[in-house]
Amino acid sequence: MKFTFFAGCSLSILLATLAPLSAQEGFLPHEVRDVLADPSGTIWFATDRGLFQFEADTLLRLTESDGLVSDSLTSLIRDKHGRLWIGTRDGISIYSQGRFSNLSYKDGLLDKTIHQLYLSTNKRVWAATDKGPHIFDGRRFQVVGVLKDTAVFYIEENEHNWIFLTENGVVRLEKQTRSKSVAWRIVVPLALGLTVIGAGGYWLHRFVLKSKLKLALTKSQQKALLAQMNPHFIFNSLNSVQKFILEENREAAHEYLAKFSSLMRMTLENSRRETILLRDEIKTIELYLALEAQRFQQGFDYSVDVSDDELLEIEIPTMLLQPFVENAVWHGLANKETRGSIKVAFAKSASNHLICEIQDNGIGREKAAAQQRQGAEIRKSRGMEIIQERIAALNRASRAKIECKIEDRMNNGAVAGTLVTLSIPVVLSW
Repeated sequence: MKFTFFAGCSLSILLATLAPLSAQEGFLPHEVRDVLADPSGTIWFATDRGLFQFEADTLLRLTESDGLVSDSLTSLIRDKHGRLWIGTRDGISIYSQGRFSNLSYKDGLLDKTIHQLYLSTNKRVWAATDKGPHIFDGRRFQVVGVLKDTAVFYIEENEHNWIFLTENGVVRLEKQTRSKSVAWRIVVPLALGLTVIGAGGYWLHRFVLKSKLKLALTKSQQKALLAQMNPHFIFNSLNSVQKFILEENREAAHEYLAKFSSLMRMTLENSRRETILLRDEIKTIELYLALEAQRFQQGFDYSVDVSDDELLEIEIPTMLLQPFVENAVWHGLANKETRGSIKVAFAKSASNHLICEIQDNGIGREKAAAQQRQGAEIRKSRGMEIIQERIAALNRASRAKIECKIEDRMNNGAVAGTLVTLSIPVVLSW
């Protein structure tokens, strides 16, 4: 059961009571997305840092390393068998007898972003996703056909209706009564039989199209991962570590190697996801820029600015921004004779888009293209082709489109660098 009061205390008072322990565990009240209390007195917290269990004055944190499908949780319910269901941004986990089992596409989910889990009055598990409401039949999920491909954020019911909060507003569906169910058992098969021939070709076409789009997205994500884990960058980074070691600069070698390993780990972890929180993408960008700035002989300055902290909670497609930052470093600054600078800025537009600007004071696109024609850094050009393919694949798979604009920065008629502007819809449906 969900709860507002526990042992006579409101949730805010309860969290205040947990403050000393929660601070120790890295657990902050504002990260709580759902709370569930067991009859035994155990309290479960769904957060964007994993699942927390509070029992007998002990706070235990469970994460992906324990088998949880994702650390970014959204919802909690307990089913009729006593199992804990955990909705996440990357599928569903079921916790029972100290072990996790995970549900995803292979279990009937058309989308892994779970906005809410709901236990109906007849004890069936529902999931609200960007591809419609799903019902668990005991073995796998089935989507509610009338709302298929419609983003559903919240599910509720009363005696006569199902109520869904969707991207198109509130939708009410009348529950099926016993008398109606008898009629429907006769009418529905007949209606389906009359329409299946005409509709079959249409749905087959949609299925094939969606399969192709999904395959294109997967391939673009794999190519983007290979671009970010390219051997040139790894080789140059290890050379830098070797250089620090030969110079007997242990502190610099240790610092650089720690950043390098963190970046590789984050890149591999992020590649498993379709979307990522902006704050996590920023961490990846800052790590990459710190490594390159430390390695460049003349160095360069960099900054990452966010106009509003709320933007950090926005989810964007994985491996979307870093290639543009990498391009700014290698095409804009690598052959610049003076000290360079890169500025990355995020803001929200009036049309509900996340605007990302990446600007450098480098040599500009024309000189960079000329150097490419001479054979320098051909791999980088391929890297930009890969990210453009990825944006195209994402746009084909979604009603919300990403826009990308690349232009020269001018100063008194002369090229003063490059500006990349990305417009990313805040509400996405990948």
